[in-house]
Amino acid sequence: MAAPSPVLYVNHVSQISGAEESLLALMAHLDRALFSPILACPPGELAVRAKQIGAEIVLLPMTRFHRTANPLKVSSYAVSWVIGTNHLRRVVGEMKPRIIHSNSSNAQIYVGSIAEKQGIPCVWHSRDLRQLPLPALTLCRSADKVIAISEAVAEFLAGSGLSRPKVTRIYNGIDPAAWAARVTGKDVRAELSLKPEDRIILMAAQLVPWKRHEDAIRMMPHILAKEPRARLLLAGSDLFGEHPQLLPGLQQLAMELHVADKVLFVGQQANVPDLMAAAEMLVVPSDAEPFGRVAIEAMALGKPVVGTRSGGLPEVVRDGETGLLVVPRFPESLGLSCLRILENPALARTLGEAGRKRVGTHFHIDRTAEETQTLYKNMLHPPLRWIHS
Repeated sequence: MAAPSPVLYVNHVSQISGAEESLLALMAHLDRALFSPILACPPGELAVRAKQIGAEIVLLPMTRFHRTANPLKVSSYAVSWVIGTNHLRRVVGEMKPRIIHSNSSNAQIYVGSIAEKQGIPCVWHSRDLRQLPLPALTLCRSADKVIAISEAVAEFLAGSGLSRPKVTRIYNGIDPAAWAARVTGKDVRAELSLKPEDRIILMAAQLVPWKRHEDAIRMMPHILAKEPRARLLLAGSDLFGEHPQLLPGLQQLAMELHVADKVLFVGQQANVPDLMAAAEMLVVPSDAEPFGRVAIEAMALGKPVVGTRSGGLPEVVRDGETGLLVVPRFPESLGLSCLRILENPALARTLGEAGRKRVGTHFHIDRTAEETQTLYKNMLHPPLRWIHS
């Protein structure tokens, strides 16, 4: 029996957000008889958790790049890129992977030139809806195959000039049973000083501008006018410390709208499944959500989702079937949709149960792993084509 093919996964940060959770799930569900995962990333939590699921770990110095016109910053990035690329080149030489899989555009900036020069098939996992500057886009385009996490991302890439046949849409997936098993049943209401009768609306998201936390706060006066027991729970943090003014601004907004005592900023939480279990719904007000992993997590627990009709979220949440979708940047409409669910328990149950079933059929990690492995197999052993004489 042939030895499993080593796949080198490259991730540019050690902190864990949705992209890293998705990567860990994929590596954990690979068929180890076919593929063995190696993870190259900076030291930190991601490396620790990847080791726990049996991945081989290589620690690399890598920098998280940002668009900038500052010449000093550009020069610093160039030096970091050279250092990181040289380290990665040595890792590739030692590990001899059959496939290199970069888990973001930032990772692909490091991987692009190495994979192409060494003739190793390369996959770029595209997880964003943001335009890349030309030098970065050129390195990303060099990938042999591209995984888009939604049709919205696939179409965005095509609009950026990427060859559409290169792109395969593979949705993120979770293990619904394992996610449900993480609900401990602890009394999160008591921990957060909430009353038993308080009705929780949860938003679980990084503190970044495009998540539109302000719209969730602005919707609260519309909800509280009819349901004074409603409470908005904002779970998440500025994971990379890039938006230091965002949290104070949101807290100030809540005060100006006189809803500060109805909005709870609870920061980064390890017990998100318990928060979801305590909530009556999840709200996702983003104006450009590439996919919406948090939505499938809530749906797996039978919770309806109220979100925006933009990006990849409509592919996850079916309007009127598993949740309610509204126009982005329209807090009043967002609030009225939340209120509709609060006022109609039967609708909440129907949406929640349909969401639970949809996760099992469309967003199960087994399906994600199978589709990814099929892509790998086709890259290593391209299907034969008939040659016409």
